[in-house]
Amino acid sequence: MSYGSAKATNNVQGVNIDSTFQVTGLEAQKNYKIAVYLDSTVGTSPVIFLNFQTNKASNPAAIKLAMSAVLAD
Repeated sequence: MSYGSAKATNNVQGVNIDSTFQVTGLEAQKNYKIAVYLDSTVGTSPVIFLNFQTNKASNPAAIKLAMSAVLAD
């Protein structure tokens, strides 16, 4: 089952990129898997998968993913 895709809002600081996106339609206290990758002008990063469980309905979930940089020579 898929919940779709999202484009992240990016905040670039040097070589670091902080991205924010929102996933809707998830149920409280359920297990999910998210896949993320970075697509830039210098290439595409490997896909990273993360398993997570949503919190109770009154407590939103926050996830931090570390991505390997795709750097041009």
